[in-house]
Amino acid sequence: MVFFWGGGGVEKAKRIFDEFEGKSFLPANQAFEDDNRKALDEAVLIDLLGLPKTILEPLNLLRRLWCEEPSVHGGKSTRPGGKSKV
Repeated sequence: MVFFWGGGGVEKAKRIFDEFEGKSFLPANQAFEDDNRKALDEAVLIDLLGLPKTILEPLNLLRRLWCEEPSVHGGKSTRPGGKSKV
């Protein structure tokens, strides 16, 4: 698949960057509950790349599953489910 930056793509990318530049993000192991990270994903995937909104539900599942991985949460209670496994 080749992506073509036509139709103002660079301007859209700059707008998204400007919008999210000063926002705070939770650590990566808390991505499943980070509203700013979810909004950034939506802005890039839907607004910039033009993917269908239906991509967001499987992405939320993938994000949650990734955060359940021990190498990501490191046994912290911030993992999905909230109980430490260490």
